[in-house]
Amino acid sequence: MRKALTIIVAILFAGQSSFALARDDEKATLSRPTAKNSRSNSWYVVVCSSRAENVVLQAGGNDNDNSVFAKWYQKNGQKRFPLPDWLQARTKVYVRMSIPEGKWQTEACVGYNGYAKKAFRFDKNNENHNVSMDDNDNSCACR
Repeated sequence: MRKALTIIVAILFAGQSSFALARDDEKATLSRPTAKNSRSNSWYVVVCSSRAENVVLQAGGNDNDNSVFAKWYQKNGQKRFPLPDWLQARTKVYVRMSIPEGKWQTEACVGYNGYAKKAFRFDKNNENHNVSMDDNDNSCACR
């Protein structure tokens, strides 16, 4: 009876650990992605600079399936915004940036796992691109 109880407790403990397996030296993980582990912020946008007061950031699977996920304000300076969680496991994303009417030079970069994937440079109303995790863009003004 005692042995059975020990086994049940061990099974419950393993279930509560979200199936995570980590070694101290490598921090290896076999858990499903959560907001706390490194996969949750694989895709991100960095607004490097803009003369506009604000930049609206949208992302999704394509130009018909996207939504606003953040708004950058000039007073905040350079800032990094993770794409929504539902996009983090994708190999390709659609990103659109919009600025108010006028000619406001804006530079931003879409990144994946710390690597620049697509530079955005525009001074009109908006710019949009499909970005793949296999893309590489060394012309990004910031990362």
